[in-house]
Amino acid sequence: MGRKSQQGVDWSIKSPDRGYATELRKFSKFLANEGYRESSVDCYVIFAGRYLKFVKTPNPTIQDATKYREYLIESNRARSTINNYCFSVQAYHRMLGEKVKFPVLRRNNQVPYFFTEEEISKIFNL
Repeated sequence: MGRKSQQGVDWSIKSPDRGYATELRKFSKFLANEGYRESSVDCYVIFAGRYLKFVKTPNPTIQDATKYREYLIESNRARSTINNYCFSVQAYHRMLGEKVKFPVLRRNNQVPYFFTEEEISKIFNL
């Protein structure tokens, strides 16, 4: 994992669990050979490490992947975060020669509610 620094700030992400270091190094090489950017490789390896720690095996099944996605959804993470984890899981299974496909969760693009001028006046004139 490379350390990135911008204006003296350490932007690196914590290293993945070392229990699956061999598999994660193989995954890192796989992603690099597929043309992923270094920053994406770093994140995907960390996400895959968390996935492998969850399923407790370096050779997870498609059912394991589905359970992990359900766990991520139930843990109330942001949809974009869940999508990124799922992209990593899909890539890991692709490395294993399996095809796993998850639907992409759409981002919540609701317009936030803002007070009207009248409501603001009422608040300050109490």
